[in-house]
This record gives sequence, C-alpha cells and structure tokens, in this order.
Amino acid sequence: MPFEIEYAIDTCEIPIIAAYTGYKAIMAPAQLSSLWPAALASRIQSGAAHVIHVPFKREPLKDAISQFSHDNYPPGNGLAYYSREAYASFGIAVR
Repeated sequence: MPFEIEYAIDTCEIPIIAAYTGYKAIMAPAQLSSLWPAALASRIQSGAAHVIHVPFKREPLKDAISQFSHDNYPPGNGLAYYSREAYASFGIAVR
C-alpha cells in the first residue's frame, strides 16, 4: 500500500478519505495516528497530504466522496474531520 499512497498524494494530488472502522465519529484524528501507514503519516506530518478522517459509515463517506476532489481538498493540514453539527446532519449523535 505505500506505493498507492505515494502515487495518489505525490503524483495524482488527490485527497485521501481515511475511514476508520469501530468508531461512531472522528473528532481528534491525530489520536489515531498509530493506525496510519507510514507513507500516509509522513505525508500528513509534512503537509503534503490532504486528508479527511471519517468513521466507516455511509453518510460521512458519501459526503466526503461527493465534495472532495483534486479541485477541492479537505480543509486544514491533513487532519480534517467533520464537526458535531455535520455528524448531526448525518443522523449521528456525538457528545
């Protein structure tokens, strides 16, 4: 997988949707850094990767796929995530 991550970020310049199983919401993606492959972690740390971190759930994934592309990156420095309000609009209650 390191080659695919490298190619997607370095060559194609496409955003990454990092989806995590077993989570209702992702509100602090940096706390999940131990789950990232080294190729992704190094690109997030260097600022090269444009990443939105979401739970592996239908609505957040559909939303991310529909709005982010090589012409519209997730905001921030590779650690973008949805707000509580966004999760509420997806029907996911977050405390």
